[in-house]
Amino acid sequence: MDQWLAASVAPCRFEGLLQSLFSLATLLLAAVGLYGLVAHAVTCRTREIGVRMALGAGGSEVVALMVRQGGRRIGLGLALGLRSPSASRYSWASCFWGSARTTRRRSPS
Repeated sequence: MDQWLAASVAPCRFEGLLQSLFSLATLLLAAVGLYGLVAHAVTCRTREIGVRMALGAGGSEVVALMVRQGGRRIGLGLALGLRSPSASRYSWASCFWGSARTTRRRSPS
């Protein structure tokens, strides 16, 4: 019985492991991409940062400016990235038992 149960669950476990690995790779690529985006923005504005520092801006003010402007880009990316899964949830629903579009929640009565 245990062998039969393990054999019947094995494909689901494999799919779950594969999805987890791809999710981890996606998260790593997103983090590297965000780092690259912020680093490029700072590199392009090196002269501006130097002028601001020469005119009396403190280091913390310049860092706050870079973080604020980078935060806008990150916020936009999060807004778009969090919208995508909700748009594709119905295509993934068939992969999970009991979560198809037609499955209705029953109220306890």
